[in-house]
Amino acid sequence: RDYLRFLGRCAFAIAPPGSQMPQSHNIVEAMFLGAIPITNYGGYFHPPLQDSVNCLSFNTADELCHAVDRAIRMTAEERALLQAGVDEYVAAYLSTKAFGRRLRSELATTNLIVVNDEGQSVALWRAGQ
Repeated sequence: RDYLRFLGRCAFAIAPPGSQMPQSHNIVEAMFLGAIPITNYGGYFHPPLQDSVNCLSFNTADELCHAVDRAIRMTAEERALLQAGVDEYVAAYLSTKAFGRRLRSELATTNLIVVNDEGQSVALWRAGQ
């Protein structure tokens, strides 16, 4: 609870890949709670997150420093525009309503649904499956 309360008060959240699963739940939690992600894997999302639209992106350590500096120096207006982009992305692609729409669409064309369950997925990967 404290983590989520703290995260909900953050304007930005540094979101590197997870240790077991590259697309970590942490970035989604941050976005749902209103934090703008600073990330190096926006391309893992479908559709991809876009630098200066709904995230601040980086690829190298130097670019991470630059992205953090951008966040610190950002005006309230710039931050509000970026926050609006995050909110729009969450509503369009990550919300339960958006998930339901995408799931219904997928079920119309396939009978196979794969769920990313970190504990089970990592165990299967380690077992070579």
